[in-house]
Amino acid sequence: MGNRFLELSKIILRPALDLIFPPVCLGCHDRIGKDIDLLCEPCLETISPIEDGFCDVCGSPLDSKDCEVCWDSKIHFDFSRSVFRFDGAIRQMIHELKYNGLTSPVGWLAERAANYLKVNGIYKDIDVIMAVPLHAVRKRERGFNQSELIAREIANRMELAYCEPVKRRCYTESQTHLTKTQRMQNLKSAFVLLPRVDITGKHILLIDDVFTTGSTVNEIARILRTAKPAQIAVLTVARA
Repeated sequence: MGNRFLELSKIILRPALDLIFPPVCLGCHDRIGKDIDLLCEPCLETISPIEDGFCDVCGSPLDSKDCEVCWDSKIHFDFSRSVFRFDGAIRQMIHELKYNGLTSPVGWLAERAANYLKVNGIYKDIDVIMAVPLHAVRKRERGFNQSELIAREIANRMELAYCEPVKRRCYTESQTHLTKTQRMQNLKSAFVLLPRVDITGKHILLIDDVFTTGSTVNEIARILRTAKPAQIAVLTVARA
């Protein structure tokens, strides 16, 4: 009875809510029809999927045969891919999620990431999904960990287990405006493996929102390696 009343209330109140708070595109903030899924047509056209021309290991888009990300780094994960380039409406949606507390992009982003996983054969053996962890203080400030929300939604859509084998124990400076070298220094001793989670022999999928230099996911992969998983794959929504 209660659920039926709630559904009827939603049906009755929806027109009034749409009038007071009309749906807007998350890319450009123009008004959109209630049947449009978050982005208007012009903003959808700004989205750039990464379909080819990338490094086989780190997933970086390549302009030549040599990968500038991998050549001077020890890579601890097996491979990484990103669904979109970090520009246009994708950039705006992630910004709204991380800095304005708007969680409506989570389902949209997770659906496309899950679809990417389903059609990409290199991800076929995944056992568990995890997210890049936030420090408890930053998570409390933001209200949530955006990568965790996306990862949990992907796990749900893929019918896979979600786990948290790594904890962020240091409150580090924001990585946004740091160089690759500064990011690596900033992350030293930032993460710790939680012994209660057994990932030995497991194929792990590590989820993050944006791959910039790869320092964060690489440091987490280094920590995960001590537990002897079979494989560590990385997927990010976007690639900067």
